[in-house]
Amino acid sequence: SSTSWGFFDLKHQKVLQYSPPVYTLADYIMGTETEDKNSIKVVCNNKKLRAKTIERLLPCIIDEKKIPLDLVKKMFNNLCKRSSYGKTWNLVVSIGCSILKKYKLDYNLKEEVNQMLDESNKDRSYLYGRLLAIYEKLETDTLYSISNESGNRSTNAERLWTSYTKTPARTLMILEDKVRPYKERLQKSKPNSYIYYERLIGKIVDDLSEINNFNVEKNNPLSEDFIFGYYAQKQDLYKKKSEDEDKGVENIRRYINE
Repeated sequence: SSTSWGFFDLKHQKVLQYSPPVYTLADYIMGTETEDKNSIKVVCNNKKLRAKTIERLLPCIIDEKKIPLDLVKKMFNNLCKRSSYGKTWNLVVSIGCSILKKYKLDYNLKEEVNQMLDESNKDRSYLYGRLLAIYEKLETDTLYSISNESGNRSTNAERLWTSYTKTPARTLMILEDKVRPYKERLQKSKPNSYIYYERLIGKIVDDLSEINNFNVEKNNPLSEDFIFGYYAQKQDLYKKKSEDEDKGVENIRRYINE
């Protein structure tokens, strides 16, 4: 239960809750993204290292030992290297959240870790993670609305990911400048979406500015909470999009019936 997390299931087209197998955890902590004839996945090709990592994780299951801190740090470093993962990124995020959740619980840093968006969470890293998800989704929506090619190129949020985790405030200014043309396009093609994103961004920026000593700490590297904020905000944005699409279909049905 301490590593249970939400994973998107392609077969059922929905998020399912489960704990990753220990050998999967070892692969995603120590491995790299690998492509073969059949699939793209993250694999630890060093068999001795993989076996040793599994051996170190087993006591966490059998004896309820705390997860080793060096493995947590390695997974967190993986999450800071967005460019190292292409097709496997969403799975890397979910597995990373699974490991970081256990870390939080094991070391009594939190009594529970919530997967759902927590708008009352004013942690600096969590808020910065939410912002990154919003900028990513905004640019993706704009690309899709003008060319239906959102999946063919990485967004500015993805390209600036590593820099963002190290110096978030400075990188956010660069990101805002690069995304501005997409905002202008979205304002013309989907004004309601533009207003929605602008309000979200404005609210989170206001929350950040109200944090004690924010001006002193604003460019400090982000903690693991940023990935929880990113995951929760991204899930919420796609959930809202799905709900909006369902409402649109229902409205069309009503119109036809009338």
